[in-house]
Amino acid sequence: MVREIPAVARALDVLEYALAEGRVSAGEVTARLGVPRTTAHELLATLAERGYLARPAKRAAYTLGPGVGKLGESWAVRRRLESEGEPLAKALAAWYGHEVAIAVPAGERVRVVACSGPPATEVGVLGRVLAGSAGVEREIAEEAVHLAAGVPGAWGPVAALGLRVPRDCWLRVPAPQWDARVAAGARRLGRVLTGATTAV
Repeated sequence: MVREIPAVARALDVLEYALAEGRVSAGEVTARLGVPRTTAHELLATLAERGYLARPAKRAAYTLGPGVGKLGESWAVRRRLESEGEPLAKALAAWYGHEVAIAVPAGERVRVVACSGPPATEVGVLGRVLAGSAGVEREIAEEAVHLAAGVPGAWGPVAALGLRVPRDCWLRVPAPQWDARVAAGARRLGRVLTGATTAV
């Protein structure tokens, strides 16, 4: 049996209570968990600082914050990509006619979870859109242009869609059209990953 870490268990108890009751206060934390009121305030403030709780103005009680939603959404997207990532990348590659990569954030790094071709090596543009860069990012190399757009979620990008276009193809079409195509593909992928549609 795994030894439970009391501080982590208390934080999870608070979040579960807020989910069940719709709100949680320091007094309720003290009564339910048997911790001093100062500790209850510190626990609530820490969870709020990290975005897992929110405190409406001039209210003593906290509600669940956007961090909980973001965590849940990211978990659901990753699970979907683990099972369907390769077919989705291949479907998008067929739509584009070029190689596609799909990536997710992995702490401070970027993890490519699906590719339509050889493993992606250009992760710079994918990382920038995962970090919240607005619009389409691109890197122009000697042989190819790498473009990326964030796959939108309710709380920011949940994944990144990357496209590798041979440089000669890139030069035949105005850059804004490429940007629009990559952004459209990212939106399509987002609709699939959130369940709004079943196919790219």
